[in-house]
Amino acid sequence: MMTPARLAMCEELRRVYLGLSVRSMMDAPGMMILLVNTESPAWRGEMKVGDILMEIEGKPINLINELYDAIADAHGKSLAFKINRKGAEVLCYVTFPHAA
Repeated sequence: MMTPARLAMCEELRRVYLGLSVRSMMDAPGMMILLVNTESPAWRGEMKVGDILMEIEGKPINLINELYDAIADAHGKSLAFKINRKGAEVLCYVTFPHAA
């Protein structure tokens, strides 16, 4: 029998993994990328430390919840991430694996 705690744990395991750490920009739009895990979807999508994440699939990203919402259903999909890299606009395409 599936208990509520076990069900919650299973739901947690299905969360989409991007593989980066970010922080909100206090005085500008976007989120700064602080860390990109090697071999992660973000790494394969060529995101780099110091990039500013501006949009995912055309949706502005300024808060961590906006990031989570934008990738929540991304299992098995490729999403376009608009990045500001040293003043230049760059599109990174991140492909997420299918849910296990």
